[in-house]
Amino acid sequence: MELCKQMDSARLYCINGQQKIDSLVKLSVGFSSAERYVVLFHAMEYSLSLFHKEQAIRYLQSFDSLPLPKSCDKATAFLLLDCHSQGNNLLYFSPRLVAPQWIGSLLFDMENRWQLTPQERLRFLVIKSGIYFNIFKEYKSALIIANEGIKLAKKHRANQKMIMDLFWISFQSALQLEEDDQLLAMKDDFIKLSETYQFDSLAKESIYYTFGALYEQQGDYHEAYACLNKTKRMHSGGYNTMYTRIYVGIDSIPAALAYIEKKRKENPHPLILARMAWDESYIHQKQGDNAGYERCLLQSVEIYDRFPQSQNEVNSCAPSEAYARMLWKQGKHSEAIQRMELVNSKLTAGKDFSKSVGFKFHDSSIQINRLRLLRDYYNATGRTADAFRQSLLCDSLEQELAKARLLAERQKTTTATYTMELVGNLELRASEFLQERQKLYFTYSILGGTLLGVVVLLLLYQQRERQLNVLYTRQKEIEQLHAEKQQIVSVKNDVLSPEDQLFKDLEQRFYQEELFRNPGFSRDDLCKLGGSNRMYISTCINKYTGTNINQWINKARIDYAIRLIANGESDLTRLSEQSGFSSIKTFFRSFKQFTNLTPRQYIVREEQKNG
Repeated sequence: MELCKQMDSARLYCINGQQKIDSLVKLSVGFSSAERYVVLFHAMEYSLSLFHKEQAIRYLQSFDSLPLPKSCDKATAFLLLDCHSQGNNLLYFSPRLVAPQWIGSLLFDMENRWQLTPQERLRFLVIKSGIYFNIFKEYKSALIIANEGIKLAKKHRANQKMIMDLFWISFQSALQLEEDDQLLAMKDDFIKLSETYQFDSLAKESIYYTFGALYEQQGDYHEAYACLNKTKRMHSGGYNTMYTRIYVGIDSIPAALAYIEKKRKENPHPLILARMAWDESYIHQKQGDNAGYERCLLQSVEIYDRFPQSQNEVNSCAPSEAYARMLWKQGKHSEAIQRMELVNSKLTAGKDFSKSVGFKFHDSSIQINRLRLLRDYYNATGRTADAFRQSLLCDSLEQELAKARLLAERQKTTTATYTMELVGNLELRASEFLQERQKLYFTYSILGGTLLGVVVLLLLYQQRERQLNVLYTRQKEIEQLHAEKQQIVSVKNDVLSPEDQLFKDLEQRFYQEELFRNPGFSRDDLCKLGGSNRMYISTCINKYTGTNINQWINKARIDYAIRLIANGESDLTRLSEQSGFSSIKTFFRSFKQFTNLTPRQYIVREEQKNG
């Protein structure tokens, strides 16, 4: 499909630049509404990944002007649903992208409208679980759907990517639901899956890293170390603060210091060194080494002061805040206040905090606590006016934070309402679909009964015609046999030619020894029996029987089967085997060729005649 090629190109466009994404969007003008929907969707996604927000907004204007496309076939529905199954920032970029009614209708069509192969069903479960997780935020349903997909994938031996996608959604859903037992059980299941499906090392490391991070967040540092030790990241790659915390958590302080020292040599970037010094100060503090704590803390602060742009993030200001607290304890109040004023000014400079606070609640709470700390410092030093101004700022930010939390709760409630409506509509549509299907079944049953009656009458008529044809053929055969008998009698005393003698000898041994009953008896065996080549034997048999070798052998087998039927044999398998056929299929074909009846029809006819 042309669209798929364009989508592959879009991934290259994301690397090569925004200009080529524009070219793709222009090319999509001639596409169908569904294809243009997919192109604009990915164009917005790629533009945001390149931090081209203005361009993404321009695409959004064209996107909003499109009507929601209808899925006329499976391929289109898969493309449309696949756009929304991936977790991306577009879901928060435009509310129109979260259209539960429309997405629900696509899901319904895929469930009921089209017949899906096992591989298509598996792909659909991957997409459906992603939609329930990323759009509807229905983590319980996403977990159930993903587990269903994993069972189907095991049954049909799916590829590694599908197994990984399903497992990842299942894992993330259980993580959102805070089901620790489920997560621990999934770890064992992951180990089995990785061995069975031979996950590549990168995929295994990614999952083990996630399990390790989860255990670290829960404070189970020994399990975290066991998981992360199975990855190469812990022993190679860049510096990671989490590894230091794990070493400290398992009471391996020398290993933590050795890890920091190793990474300090591998990556001498100043900002990385600042982070390492901050983590090392934490280790010294745990050991009660105040001198080492102050030394490392001061080293971290000095590096961050040389790169003021790095302190625009909340977490990067932690060393400065700790340094201010240390100065305050040492009685250097003015220096501590100057340090906290510097920290808060960098975090709030040039930012509309009321708009960004709703997206990072944790960071916002940290910032408010730092503002409160500065307020307390003002109060302690008698700067009441500055303390009052700081209190007003704290109150304002707390109100904004409360509004942002309320907005997030409302959005969550709205999403839950959408999901309930979606589920209700899906159930209603499923019930209506079932009723319509039952009506169609009833109509089809009546039509089927009528057609069946017509077919039965037609079969009876054809059977009568075949019986008459068989009688006519039998009569002709009897007349022919009589004529041949007279001919044989007339030449009885004459000298037989070599061909006559050969055929007579072959026919005598063939029928007397019942060689045709051997399923393996072939033309080559007949040639060996006659002591001549295949062409001469074939010419001889054709001359006296009017048939070729195979037909002559099969005719003898069918005649023998007819004699068995006349003796009361009715089992088709035994008839086939005793007559010398290698398969019952060949027996059926040959029987109908010579009698114009199937073996069963012939048996029924003979029973009616004898009954």
